[in-house]
Amino acid sequence: MKEVQIETKKRKNRIAVVGALMVALATIGLITLLVLLINFGASLFSGEGQKREFENLIYPVVMLDPPAFSRAEAADNTMLLKASIWTAVINEGKEKYTDATTGMLIVPVTDIEKYCAQLFGPGITLGYVSFGDVINQYTYLEDQNAYEVPMEGASGLYTPKVYSVTQDGANYYLIVGYIPPGFSWGASSGEEVPDKFMKYTLKKDGNNYYLYAVSEVTEEEIPDGYTINGPTTSSSSQASGSAQTNEAEQEQSSSASSEAA
Repeated sequence: MKEVQIETKKRKNRIAVVGALMVALATIGLITLLVLLINFGASLFSGEGQKREFENLIYPVVMLDPPAFSRAEAADNTMLLKASIWTAVINEGKEKYTDATTGMLIVPVTDIEKYCAQLFGPGITLGYVSFGDVINQYTYLEDQNAYEVPMEGASGLYTPKVYSVTQDGANYYLIVGYIPPGFSWGASSGEEVPDKFMKYTLKKDGNNYYLYAVSEVTEEEIPDGYTINGPTTSSSSQASGSAQTNEAEQEQSSSASSEAA
């Protein structure tokens, strides 16, 4: 009888330990979930989530570094085609379009038109012609109603960083930094240094955003710490001051040597 009581007590202790462990794990999981939700909410509230969404949307255009245009319908046909092609490739994956024989990408016009409408909005009319150069030739295959695209035709170009978003009705105005491949780093901030800035206008239609225009930025629209000609950080000033000091010291040293001679 005593042995049965001891075994029962041990079983209760094991159940208590397991129960306590389950409660502890549930508490940790709840805390982790709350932290993730708080961080996600803070990201949405700060607008960072929207900035990332816009960066993904405009990436196929920014990487091409197109000239400014006042409305998508007036943009260069080659740019519209190229941006739409790479939007399709980025969203669908290169594997879908890779030709096993040639290693080229074969992108159907139906997909190009689909992603052109998603990027620039409905109503854009594309002209299907071959374009490019000897190295990066985009060939329109009329018999297949598709484009033959070089595998690395858009590599090594700019990526976007959205610094600010302002809204006026259905229009969203983005100040976009063009981050070069192998970007340089700020001396003290450790952040990407854009080569330049451009202003992107998006129009919202229902739940969709379309790229409407690209324009030059004004001095007033440049983010704090930058100018049109580059960053203006304290570290840059310090570096400049240090260089000027070294030059002055070299001039003094040279002058002293001349007098001694």
